[in-house]
Amino acid sequence: MPDTTTVPDLPSIRAALATPDHVHVRLADQALAPDEQRRATLASALPDLVPFPGTAYHRIFTIFDWDHRLPSKFLLLRVLCTQDAEETRRVEGALADRIAAIDTDNLYPEFDVPDFDGIDASETYVGILSLPDLAVEEFRLTGRRRVNVDEALGRKLGRFLEGTERFRAVERARAHRRQLGGAMVAGWAPPFASEHDRWTLEFWLLTEFDGQTGRAHVFCVDPDEPAIVAERAVRVQVG
Repeated sequence: MPDTTTVPDLPSIRAALATPDHVHVRLADQALAPDEQRRATLASALPDLVPFPGTAYHRIFTIFDWDHRLPSKFLLLRVLCTQDAEETRRVEGALADRIAAIDTDNLYPEFDVPDFDGIDASETYVGILSLPDLAVEEFRLTGRRRVNVDEALGRKLGRFLEGTERFRAVERARAHRRQLGGAMVAGWAPPFASEHDRWTLEFWLLTEFDGQTGRAHVFCVDPDEPAIVAERAVRVQVG
């Protein structure tokens, strides 16, 4: 007799974008709610999301949020990935409360209203989408998953990194390196951020800084090997 057992579809960002959870009223008022075709195009442009090691997605929420401009110049895509039913209920309640608060304040277009910032999940992502084509200008991990790094692991990988010849070469090339300090743990990075097949830990090494702006060299370290698996330069700005 054939096996008729079915495996439920796992949550994915593409499925979540097919039926988004909410569009901010100020986007809807401007007729900026993405239609089905534009959501499908956006889904194909976004990276696959891989749960943090040892976890699984229970549900993925997608919210199209307002940029607090009239007319809007871009949309914010907030992606909230929960790990279990209890967390899913908590996020559903927080979204319902925020929608009610926005509706209460939405009296006149010249008055500002809240957005959906501050609602966090086990993994929270934010995308900046330019108008009118919804091109993905930025998509990044935020929230507690980004910054919750075990101190012992951070120290261990920091010692490994600072012992590599590649790190020493970048460190030696810096001007005023004593004032700029050493490598700093920036947080966890999902696979798409490093183009590696696993989650990595990011370390930032300042290469320029004037007190307000500067640049940093980013090292992505695979904690399992350990090994430097990716590098890039980023701009740094205070405030």
